[in-house]
Amino acid sequence: MNVPAWAQKRADRLATGPHDRTVLVAYPQSRGVFAVPIIACIIAAVTNIGVLLALLIAARGSGVAGTRTTVLLITGIVVVTALFAAVAYLVATSFRTSVLATPRGVEIRQLGMRDSFVPWHQIARVEEQTHGYRTGAAVLALGSGKRIVIHATDSRRAKLYNGHSLREVHHRWLTAPMPWTQQLIDAHRAHLAGHV
Repeated sequence: MNVPAWAQKRADRLATGPHDRTVLVAYPQSRGVFAVPIIACIIAAVTNIGVLLALLIAARGSGVAGTRTTVLLITGIVVVTALFAAVAYLVATSFRTSVLATPRGVEIRQLGMRDSFVPWHQIARVEEQTHGYRTGAAVLALGSGKRIVIHATDSRRAKLYNGHSLREVHHRWLTAPMPWTQQLIDAHRAHLAGHV
């Protein structure tokens, strides 16, 4: 498996000893795809806010400052800025959505959940989500009964950011776990067997 630079840096931070630095599973494999929406968002935000500010300056220069037009322009600037702040937040949290498995356990970072680290001994099994919006995603079934669906292994995300082709996924559908789920299953089995 190709170990992404972000995964190795994160594994080094999580490590408590030299053998803990090994990366068993890391998704996404590439974060380069995130550059496109981030750049597009920045360009659109700067353009829209710049146009609104130019209109505001033109309104003040023409002597209609304090009129209804100025109030509407200021409201527009505030609304557009808030909208782009929300989009930037979603893009940033999507950028950091990831799963990292090391010999100590699995770290999960995703929207709607605090960053969490689950040691292998707390994981009863790793399975695949078989229904709903996140069908195909890996699920950590904990000994406590809690199930954690790992968004970084969602089939749409995995195809786009993890380099799996549609053909590869289509041929496995309903006959075997998805490749990203199988890697986590194999890592969990290796832990149970004492190999990691």
